[in-house]
Amino acid sequence: MNFGEKIKQKRKEKNLTQAELATLFGVTRRVISSYENNASRPRSIESFRRLADILDVKTDYLLREEGSDVHKIIEEVEVLFSGGEITENDMDELMFSIQAAYVAAKKKQRKKKSPK
Repeated sequence: MNFGEKIKQKRKEKNLTQAELATLFGVTRRVISSYENNASRPRSIESFRRLADILDVKTDYLLREEGSDVHKIIEEVEVLFSGGEITENDMDELMFSIQAAYVAAKKKQRKKKSPK
C-alpha cells in the first residue's frame, strides 16, 4: 500500500472527510487530496509525525512503502534483530556495513551529477 492509499484508508477508518482531516492537520482540503492521490507528501518529519498522530498510526507506517525492496529488507533486519539470533557485535557490523554502502552510493551519485 502506498502513502496515499494509507492516508485515505486511515482517514475513512476515523470517519473523517478530506476537509475535516485538513482542518485537524492545518492545511487545505486540496493538500489532503494531493496526499491521497500520491501527488505530494508532507515536507518535514514533524508534519509526518503530526499526521500520524491525527490518524493514530506510527510515523514509520506512513513513511514505508509496503512491497518495496527497501521495505522487505527493513522487515528482515527487524526480524533478525528482534529474534535474538544475532550477536550484538554482528548487529554493529551489519549497521556499519549498511552505513558504508550508503556513503559509497551517495559518493557515486555525486560523481555522476557533477559537471565534467
